[in-house]
Amino acid sequence: LKHLLKPAPAGGNLIAPLERDGLRLASSGFVQAPDGLAAALRGPLAARVATQVLAATDWGRLDYLLLDFPPGIGDVPISLARDFSIHANVLVTTPSKLAVADVKRGAPLLETFKVPTIATVTNMAYFKCSNCDQKHRLFGPDSLETTLPFGDDQLTLELPFSLAVRDTNEMLRSQDEKNDPESEAAYNSLAKHLVSRLLLNAVKTKNIHLDAYLNSTSDAIILRSIDSDGAHQFQIPLSDLRTSSQKQSATPTRVGVIAKRALSLDWSDG
Repeated sequence: LKHLLKPAPAGGNLIAPLERDGLRLASSGFVQAPDGLAAALRGPLAARVATQVLAATDWGRLDYLLLDFPPGIGDVPISLARDFSIHANVLVTTPSKLAVADVKRGAPLLETFKVPTIATVTNMAYFKCSNCDQKHRLFGPDSLETTLPFGDDQLTLELPFSLAVRDTNEMLRSQDEKNDPESEAAYNSLAKHLVSRLLLNAVKTKNIHLDAYLNSTSDAIILRSIDSDGAHQFQIPLSDLRTSSQKQSATPTRVGVIAKRALSLDWSDG
């Protein structure tokens, strides 16, 4: 089968993801049949292809890796949840009864793999009339909050029908918050909730204390400490770390953390 993904420059039988606005993307949907059409993949084969794409992509350093599962309880989510360490689940649905039924089956499935559901998003929940500024719910007034049991720390969000979001997706460009501030606020709320919950889960399960990386644009080391109160970021200029005998042009070639408590640096001048 042909595919739209190309070999990674680093080699090693890895494939390079597509990249746009700093986001990297790889998908089993990029796999093509010889005639250029989308490949028809049955359940077990689709699961195997999805696993191969995820494991064989040269992702590089990532802040977060998001997996877009198909709805329901098919082979793909079962295989990926079994073979990879997934830290959290976000349910995305429309208000229709059929879509909600899929969500109600999918959430307990992932919980059997110890993947907690931390947010639920209802897409196309309503549209707002430009003349009367009222919300009109095409699928009825009921929301997911009345159909699924939610924990106190789980976020529920509604996204409206949005021409601005549709247009930016169709034109392959980033969303401009000026075009749709309501959707932008919902996306930002979701992102902040996911980051805070993932950090909190990391503290509880892995006891992470310290992370460090080089910020070449600001000529500094970025330290991130994580505790039960959340995440804290600090910036240390390289000028404060160089010894008196080092040249100002010396830069770290490696930044590491020792025992989650100390910083280790290798310098370009040895």
